[in-house]
Amino acid sequence: MPWATPRPMPGSGELLADLAIIDGSLVANGSAILAEGRLKHLRRAVDVFGFHLAALDLRQNCDVHERSVGEMLSFSEPGLDYAGLSEAERIRLLLAELGTARPLTSAFLPYSAETASELAILRATVDAHRLYGPAAVPHYVISKTTGVSDILETAVLLKEAGLLRPREGALELDIVPLFETIDDLRHCGKVMDELLGLREYRRLLDGRSRVQEVMLGYSDSNKDGGFLTSGWELYKAELALVEVFRRHEVGLRLFHGRGGSVGRGGGPSYQAILAQPPGAVQGAIRITEQGEVIASKYSNPELGRRNLEILAAATLEATVLQPEPTEPRPEYLEAMEFLSAEAYRAYRNLVYETPGFDRFFRESTVLGENRQPQHRQPSVVPDDFGSHRGSARDSLGFQLGAMPADAAGLVRFRHRGRGVARRAAKRRHDHIAGDVPRVAVLPDAVVQHGHGIGQERHCYRLAVCRAGLRHGIAPSRLFSIASGVAEHGRRIAQNHRASEPAREQSAIGALDPQPLPVSRPAQRPTICRSSC
Repeated sequence: MPWATPRPMPGSGELLADLAIIDGSLVANGSAILAEGRLKHLRRAVDVFGFHLAALDLRQNCDVHERSVGEMLSFSEPGLDYAGLSEAERIRLLLAELGTARPLTSAFLPYSAETASELAILRATVDAHRLYGPAAVPHYVISKTTGVSDILETAVLLKEAGLLRPREGALELDIVPLFETIDDLRHCGKVMDELLGLREYRRLLDGRSRVQEVMLGYSDSNKDGGFLTSGWELYKAELALVEVFRRHEVGLRLFHGRGGSVGRGGGPSYQAILAQPPGAVQGAIRITEQGEVIASKYSNPELGRRNLEILAAATLEATVLQPEPTEPRPEYLEAMEFLSAEAYRAYRNLVYETPGFDRFFRESTVLGENRQPQHRQPSVVPDDFGSHRGSARDSLGFQLGAMPADAAGLVRFRHRGRGVARRAAKRRHDHIAGDVPRVAVLPDAVVQHGHGIGQERHCYRLAVCRAGLRHGIAPSRLFSIASGVAEHGRRIAQNHRASEPAREQSAIGALDPQPLPVSRPAQRPTICRSSC
């Protein structure tokens, strides 16, 4: 009799159940010592890692969702100006779309590259769920959430990929709004109250254990309003959310987007969790660990275990051992409101209203050493490199230095928000004399400066390389080389835009530059760093 084709396990839970049967059999037959050995470790590994090893969060700016959904609706309803609709009109339109199983998109329509990319990412998420289980990608974070429509737009996009099924009321991953600015924190309670009041959305939460996750931005609120105002508005936002969720009988799980330094909302984790307002920690909490503190907290197993124990102990204590909540004294609230208002005024006056502060801050700090995600990039690029003012995506950021020729094997540029790299042919540089500098853009500056492994893709270093020994190069010489690379990068970008998008191979070839001629400037300029 031929063997039947085995059915693949839909998730790691089935494997865990089979291992539990083996464990029970061993214990029942007097072999508990075997169950406590390798089998116990295997069960623990499956429980923690599943089939996916590590969970990934999707995250996108709400403005991208608005444009993508607006484009899809414009094809189904010609003449519709989605961007011009009021918030109430958007909500009605999006709820109507979520009420039908009819697809909004078509494979035969010419969507923009941005919309096509968003849909492709969600289809890749579907593949990840099918291969590794839903735990592989469990959350979708919406940056810069300001209203209910931002959340419903994400739901519409998920429906197009099959991650939200209206007829079943099924939602395959959590939709997590992120409130980042001071103004957003002040209104997050109202936004969530309106969202949880929608019958259609509550039906989706029924399939997610009636738990809604909300992310709060510490770093961006610090940058927007200063340290004191950020902390106070975060505290008030959590109080408002606790009350809204209690009234709607929905579980609240807060995701704290804390930075590593105090200026980005960081600090001791244990004290920070215990300082949460009553009801904000309901048996679970999510906290970001920034790259700059990962090495100091998790560089070895003992240290990592200790930090995880601290987080678990603080979460348990904040959930179980908190005293009965009491109303704060009115004079305390008045004092904090006064201090917050004064601190906010002083901070905004210095950072946003003082002429020249932005440039001073960028040139006098290490801001240019670490490239932030796209939505956090500064919009101003110093003109000292000959670059036009524009988005940071179109700029080149440099760290200047000299290194031996054998380090210049990888030539790398970033254009139009995408990194492209090629291994430079060694014979290309054979004709260069030993004392002639050449240029490469290398991707390892962040790692060499100790900001954390894995961030090297976020920063590029301009290296001036000679064929022989390591040399010191005058600042004026470095500036001249940097200007030449910037000009060369602009020429490449122009050629790239002029060529056909489908000719990717030829575009990649153009990004592997020949050695650049270097001219000495008439006078010694000031060397600046910009965020790349």
